[in-house]
Amino acid sequence: MNANDTQVAGNHYQSTYQHWDLVHDAKLGYFEGQITKYITRHRSKNGVEDIMKARHYTLKLLDLVRKHDYKPKWYPLSLPAWNTYVAANKLGVLEHVLLMSACGWTCPQDLEMLFERLTMLVREYDRATAPEIEHMRDTGEPGPAYVNQG
Repeated sequence: MNANDTQVAGNHYQSTYQHWDLVHDAKLGYFEGQITKYITRHRSKNGVEDIMKARHYTLKLLDLVRKHDYKPKWYPLSLPAWNTYVAANKLGVLEHVLLMSACGWTCPQDLEMLFERLTMLVREYDRATAPEIEHMRDTGEPGPAYVNQG
């Protein structure tokens, strides 16, 4: 049996090019791996919470770079490899840019930019979910965009 053929709980990692394979291929460090994991799965698992986790790991990585001279831990992947990963995981252009930023940083400014881009994505989620939240507050019922996944 192949480890990629099974998943414990959920189905958010079912693709032909899984996240842990990206971590291996790009030789990502722990923090880069966590950031890319949450960016990859945010649309299929926990939404804005996953983006906030990616943001938090980016902040920690930035702290390590500034205070402890942490060095980038990644190996450049070819553009075809990136395109394969993005397509296999049904990611959009935004995720592609965020992933490449997390895996290609060279200085604190790169991480600051990634943090800002993730912050902008959190704001987009907030704008998109605001009508749903207001509807629930007013009626106590989920709004028309609610999808029961149970």
